[in-house]
Amino acid sequence: MSFPGKPVLIMVALSMSAAVHAQTFPYEAQFQRLMGEPKETLSALLSYPWKDNVQVSPPGLNNTTHGETIRIVSAERPVSGYDRWSHWSNSDGTVWVDVVDFSSKTGAAELLSSANQRNTGYLWENQLLLFTSYCDSNKDAIGAAFISPAGQLVNIGIRLERAICMNGTVTEADLQSVDNGITRLQHLLESLAPQILDSTYVTFNPKISPKPDSVRLLRVAAFTRLWTEVKYNFVFFDKRPGLNWDRVLEHYLPRVAAAKDDVEG
Repeated sequence: MSFPGKPVLIMVALSMSAAVHAQTFPYEAQFQRLMGEPKETLSALLSYPWKDNVQVSPPGLNNTTHGETIRIVSAERPVSGYDRWSHWSNSDGTVWVDVVDFSSKTGAAELLSSANQRNTGYLWENQLLLFTSYCDSNKDAIGAAFISPAGQLVNIGIRLERAICMNGTVTEADLQSVDNGITRLQHLLESLAPQILDSTYVTFNPKISPKPDSVRLLRVAAFTRLWTEVKYNFVFFDKRPGLNWDRVLEHYLPRVAAAKDDVEG
């Protein structure tokens, strides 16, 4: 039995929920903006192949000596088990970028997961994108951090111009402070993308996107990695005597390479 009116009712309910949330959460527009271009750029940095031996040089920042702790947005955390740690900042320390290489494969993930904090945004296993609201102008910041394919932690932070308070009166200047932070963060992400991503696969104008033939190459690479992981890590092949896993590669790899899109692939 179909209910033709149900999708409309759901949309109305969602619209009402969004309206109520906007009334109780004054930074709703800034959150939505953060989940727009900055999130798209961060997703591209994690989706496409990186250059070999990436050399980062954030524009407008100076390579300076790092301290004993790393600041991930507002959270100060000690760093251990790293092989190399490069740090850049502006003259007053309100903008910073870190690239940390770890000796352990789990080092970056453990550090990132330890950076949980009061936030508007998200913190996932391999990335975060958020701004904080401690009502403290020395602490509130906006930032992004993510783990490279090689296991490096890339950390970008910008201290906001004003304290971000969720209680009391929120002024236009408060909202503008977060908007300015989002703009600066997006510019930093966009400036780092050509330094990080392999131009064999992507173009950067007008935004980061795959080159025509690179989608097929990336699809083949992803299938091959999946096949390899199963071959060397699946421990129950003896329970499937009728399965010839080598034959799976021979049979499906040409079909994946010839697919016109991800659905066909």
